[in-house]
Amino acid sequence: MLKACLVGAAVTLALIAVPVLHFITGLPSAFIGGYLAGSRAEATPGRALMIGGFMAVLLVAPVAGVLFLMSLFWGFGTTAIAVGTSAFAVWIALLGTLGALLGGASVRKQNTAE
Repeated sequence: MLKACLVGAAVTLALIAVPVLHFITGLPSAFIGGYLAGSRAEATPGRALMIGGFMAVLLVAPVAGVLFLMSLFWGFGTTAIAVGTSAFAVWIALLGTLGALLGGASVRKQNTAE
């Protein structure tokens, strides 16, 4: 499951980091990463929740780092960094969990059909 979480977090980060493309893939990136992680781990609902949470934990430091760098240019304070990081962590956890639920369900459904 750890490898699946790492894959999901890497996909999410890659979809956000690519210039120009991130305008399209930035919002659903956690869902896409969660879907890939859930399908790789054949996630049950409990495991999907752990995958989404672990993806959020893995991506807290990069998100906080980016918000910190943005604060150097635009001058917003540490409260804004903490709130922004928390909001992104919740967003990643929710969409990552939803994606993992759907990915795991699709793999399980495919396995039972065979």
